[in-house]
Amino acid sequence: MSEKNLRDIPPFLHSLAEKWDMEMIRVVLQAGLAREAAEILTKAAGPHNPRLHHAIKTLVVSINLSGEALLKAKGWKREDLWEIEKEIELKWKEQNRILDKEGNVLH
Repeated sequence: MSEKNLRDIPPFLHSLAEKWDMEMIRVVLQAGLAREAAEILTKAAGPHNPRLHHAIKTLVVSINLSGEALLKAKGWKREDLWEIEKEIELKWKEQNRILDKEGNVLH
């Protein structure tokens, strides 16, 4: 895998490129970022803003439909995308863990 192809994903995820297609990794990363952004926007909207909640829900549905269309167009398996998501989450936790003086994981 060339360095150019790895530039747009965090270095701690580069090892995933040995197993998975880079485009699949990018799609899973973008979907995760969109999901996180939607959660943040929903919390920021508060409970008394139904129009904003509806707009956020509409955006999420649109992203999901686009993802489904891409999945079908590329002939990807949903299970593979779920596996990539699990691997990204595991690598993220490994990257962001906090160790005590003895090397035990605190967080």
